[in-house]
Amino acid sequence: MHAKANRLVNAANDLVGVRYRHQGRSQAGLDCAGLIIVTGQRCDISNFDTTNYSNRPNAVEFTREMIRAGCTQLPLAKLEHGDLLRLNTEGWPVHIAVYEIDAKGQEWYIHAYLPHKKVSRDPLTPDVKARISSVWRFPE
Repeated sequence: MHAKANRLVNAANDLVGVRYRHQGRSQAGLDCAGLIIVTGQRCDISNFDTTNYSNRPNAVEFTREMIRAGCTQLPLAKLEHGDLLRLNTEGWPVHIAVYEIDAKGQEWYIHAYLPHKKVSRDPLTPDVKARISSVWRFPE
């Protein structure tokens, strides 16, 4: 898992700064799902893609698509570097990000977020961590 997790986090970090675009799947723009999809594809982990979601996706759609992608849901206690976070954020019922622990043990989340208008790498503060509603892992 460690090598795959590092590849995933590095691929996500390579996309930091790309502008936000709903259902975007390229350097021209990404949304939160697009970030996860492109990251998995760049790491040859997943060829899954979907645009079967609205601008305000819901938890049922999210869970269905994660299972279709071959991801496994885990308890929060099993959270590891390179996992995917489903967050409930203000105004957005479903948001997804890549989880990172850096060499100093600092926790981060990498996400494409409309209010930021780009892919960002932000500290995983206690407030944000409290909004984690599920943890997912790409298939081995």
